[in-house]
Amino acid sequence: MKYRIKSGILYQENSSQEPKVLASVQGPFYSTRKTILAEDGEYTTGITTVRDAPSHQNQEYVLLNPAQTPAATARPRYAAAEDPESHGWPISHAPRIDHADIQIGSDHFCLLMLNSQNYTLVDQEEHAVLSYIHNEIGGGWTVHETARQSLTPALLFGIFFFCRYLEKENELNIV
Repeated sequence: MKYRIKSGILYQENSSQEPKVLASVQGPFYSTRKTILAEDGEYTTGITTVRDAPSHQNQEYVLLNPAQTPAATARPRYAAAEDPESHGWPISHAPRIDHADIQIGSDHFCLLMLNSQNYTLVDQEEHAVLSYIHNEIGGGWTVHETARQSLTPALLFGIFFFCRYLEKENELNIV
């Protein structure tokens, strides 16, 4: 399946018909907390703090379903060559975060940030499930979903926000 995200709306693209609106996002553009309006209710995304994790890995991305229970969670992880656990903390910069471990129900996935405009979700066998690609000059994002996995519009949008959260992890914070 092929989808498009543009101007806060998730569309399903069909070559023979007008694009079908599947979900939309509500909330201020500057906030990490977003509300996704889908046919089956309002979902909420955000970033929480995990109490039992080390301080440098204590963030978790959450997509809450209409009952306010987690529909998906993601834990950002450092790039293999920059993980402070094995290579020490760099002096000149913060270690780069390039992937997140995602749990959707009992299924586990890995969200890979290939660059700030290209993300891939892979399953445990490392088969691509989703890809998010920025549309350059045209704006918006194209989402490709493989036939072996079918995710709800709210999950497609929620994982998109997880991609955006990953991108923000590597931005320089100026105090």
